[in-house]
Amino acid sequence: MRSLGLIVIIGLSLFAILVIGGLIFFPVETPPRAMIRVPVDPTISQMEQSLAEQETAYQARLAGLQQKLEQQETRYQAKIEELKAQITTAQQQLNDLKSTEQELSAQVQALETTRAERQAIYQADLQQTQTEHSSRQTELQTQLDRVQAELGQITVRLER
Repeated sequence: MRSLGLIVIIGLSLFAILVIGGLIFFPVETPPRAMIRVPVDPTISQMEQSLAEQETAYQARLAGLQQKLEQQETRYQAKIEELKAQITTAQQQLNDLKSTEQELSAQVQALETTRAERQAIYQADLQQTQTEHSSRQTELQTQLDRVQAELGQITVRLER
């Protein structure tokens, strides 16, 4: 008996749970309500019109600013391209000047080598000429001394 009472209580509890769950998950439909119309204040429509005009003015200003921005961007792009061309030209000129500098440096080296060689030759020639001149001077001095000695002897003979 006891188990029969327990089964009845459990069954009633399950039934109550099913009924409550059914009411929660399957709500009762309510009829649609009628729309409530609120009267519109005329100042609100004037405000909306004023806001629309302001928005149009702002949109026009924004479009103008956008156009100016695009024009400036186009101008800047043109300037950038012009500067790039100038940089390229300057770079080419710099490269040309560097190669000219290298050529001139090589020519200076060659001229310096030639100058040093010629200077050595001229120095050797000068040394040789000085040596020849010195020996010729010594030779002439010797002849002059001999002639003076002879002249001295002749003068002594004539005075006698």
